[in-house]
Amino acid sequence: MLFNFTLTTFIVIIPVVLISITVHELAHGLVADRFGDPTPRVTGRLTLNPIKHLDPMGAILLAMVGFGWAKPVQVNPNNFKDIDKGYDVYFVDRDYYSVQRQIRKKMMYVALAGPISNILLAIIAAVIYVHFDFLFRSFPELSSTFFQTLIMINVFLATFNMLPIPPLDGSKVLGAFLPESAYQKYMMIEDKGFLILMLLVITGALQYVIRPVAVFFINFVYFIATFGFRI
Repeated sequence: MLFNFTLTTFIVIIPVVLISITVHELAHGLVADRFGDPTPRVTGRLTLNPIKHLDPMGAILLAMVGFGWAKPVQVNPNNFKDIDKGYDVYFVDRDYYSVQRQIRKKMMYVALAGPISNILLAIIAAVIYVHFDFLFRSFPELSSTFFQTLIMINVFLATFNMLPIPPLDGSKVLGAFLPESAYQKYMMIEDKGFLILMLLVITGALQYVIRPVAVFFINFVYFIATFGFRI
């Protein structure tokens, strides 16, 4: 488990998880919407309502072990603007692969928006925790646990989602740099991605990959908050 559960931790973990997954998925939706895809807006995902983004199993795992997910935002990359879809009868294959590269690049930005938003939220939480603790002297234990948990959950969520295992965000980032043939082979494991992740979680192997990276970024977040935002 990521936490030693106390009554205080139990009180804060639910709002922390809801805030974290909402920010993550909303960021995906906003970037896709900015690129011209109305799907997140039409499906009601451009909202701060956490129920719209909640995946029960992913939320439970996130609260318990720090690795989890939300309900994926539906994105239709064919709606993206500023993609040259010009057709040349002599270079059909070249045009097709050019379009696919452009789409994968924009999907990379959509994917990155989620983890980046979590890291930014962790930094904001750390700044408040480090510099504005005097605002919470009436309930120091609760506020301290809330902000520490918010920082950890967001860093772990960002780190987990950057794993290059489809359909996690990291797979979209890696996919943007792969040649078309390699990308197609890579995506063949997407339907097995959930099973791979569950196997890694159940065996405990995932923590040996995630934890060192997450600890590094947690220290980085506190460093930025402490020395980068001196009041």
